[in-house]
Amino acid sequence: MSDDAHNRKQLSFDELWAILQETALQHEKEFQEISKEFQEIKQIFRELSLQSQETDKKFQETDRQMKETDRKISKLGSRVGQIIEHVAAPNI
Repeated sequence: MSDDAHNRKQLSFDELWAILQETALQHEKEFQEISKEFQEIKQIFRELSLQSQETDKKFQETDRQMKETDRKISKLGSRVGQIIEHVAAPNI
């Protein structure tokens, strides 16, 4: 056997069991921390999704308003053209 093997202390069952329990507790704490962070990230994604939906609705409403404004401007342009024809035509 090597010198390292002779220098190592042989653990009793109770010592080994205590080490395993401590390791399990550390892993459980790490798991809880990761789980908490995951839940926080999930909440952030939910909030971003809601904000995205609200933004989409605003874009759709803006698009609708722009189309309505374009339609009104087009109609107004036609009306102005008709008025000019009625005013100018008799003078030609």
